[in-house]
Amino acid sequence: ALFESLQTSTMQLFTNPTQLSSGDVIILGSSALLAWLVVWWTRRGVKLRAEFTQGKVYVHGPQPVRVIPTLAPFGMKLQTYLRMAHIPYEVIYGTTFGPKNKFPWIEYNGEAMGDSGLIIELLN
Repeated sequence: ALFESLQTSTMQLFTNPTQLSSGDVIILGSSALLAWLVVWWTRRGVKLRAEFTQGKVYVHGPQPVRVIPTLAPFGMKLQTYLRMAHIPYEVIYGTTFGPKNKFPWIEYNGEAMGDSGLIIELLN
């Protein structure tokens, strides 16, 4: 019953939000908060690999979509730079945010770094 109420409220939110009751708003808000907490809890902390190849960049990013390496614009910028600069790299697909809570992030010589602009500066 709760799931059906949530589903109905969500549909109403996108079709006619002015008709939502206060109970519907509370259910939607609670569900959104719970979802955010679950995502935050599972994505905290960066775990670095124990063994790595010196000089190789390990890029952490989302799954590719068909022929596009990544849908994240900063991930696309970073991977394009790595290919153009002929820097050896390996993409590790996942949903873990980096040390600055940014996506993509890299592991390079045993250290983690987020923010594609800072990563490119480091690798120059």
